[in-house]
Amino acid sequence: LRRIDNLCVPLMADYNEVSGMVWMAIEQMRATAMCRIIASGLADESWLREQHAILLEKERQIPDVHRRMILGYAAGMMNMLDTLVENTSYATFLFAPESWGLIGREGAVLARCHCISDFSDFPEHPNGIFAAMLSRSLRILGKKKIPQLVATLRVSRCLVEAEQARLKTGSFPSAAVNLPEDPFTGKPLMYAVGDYEITEEHFVLNEEEENDETAIAITKEMQKMLKEMQNKLGVTDEWAKEMQHRRKYAFKTQRRTVKAVRIWSVGPDGISGDVPEGNSRNSRDDIRFFVTF
Repeated sequence: LRRIDNLCVPLMADYNEVSGMVWMAIEQMRATAMCRIIASGLADESWLREQHAILLEKERQIPDVHRRMILGYAAGMMNMLDTLVENTSYATFLFAPESWGLIGREGAVLARCHCISDFSDFPEHPNGIFAAMLSRSLRILGKKKIPQLVATLRVSRCLVEAEQARLKTGSFPSAAVNLPEDPFTGKPLMYAVGDYEITEEHFVLNEEEENDETAIAITKEMQKMLKEMQNKLGVTDEWAKEMQHRRKYAFKTQRRTVKAVRIWSVGPDGISGDVPEGNSRNSRDDIRFFVTF
């Protein structure tokens, strides 16, 4: 986690929009790693206090990173516009007065983007192709990417608080109070304690396929195909022999019910999917962390 925090320092100081996207992706990874440490039971009170303060600080940093990304997008579009003008022949530009107005409008809108500090300041229906391209990027950033990171930080912070309560009392609170706002609904985040069905994948002996007639038939067809490839492409005997083997092992999905505390945001679709993981379309974009006990 310290390495991640050190890596994020130069990213936060950069006005390049890519740096902002990388920063957000890394912070998502950091929150997941932190919650896995909590789930392992290795976290003590001092470490939890430290992480709680760090999560609060990271949420306070988001508006500044957001502003830098907006300026980075605008600067990139302005550079594209300048390149377009430079690469247009003087004669074409001179005898196409309509292009003067187009370039003027584009430049004015893009220049305005260097003065805004928040996505909401951007015009709803900007004129010009460059402004429209910029608008789409900013809307994705402002309405989805930024709220997703905010929700992730808040959910993980609530999990820290739940673990702090468990260390003090010996059990997770049956209900949470003063939960922070879910950025996608304006309502408190969701909290629940009790039975929860999870899915797990195990690497096991693939006994079914060893005796499955369909699998055997597919293997024979693959052997035939590989033989043709071997003749045409010069595939080695060792590679062809390896590929002819039926899969002896496979990932098997299993479901089991556990006792868990879980905290989640409904995600961009605004629909809560408090059901087994992956079981429902509604749960696909929920932002959820849980700890079993």
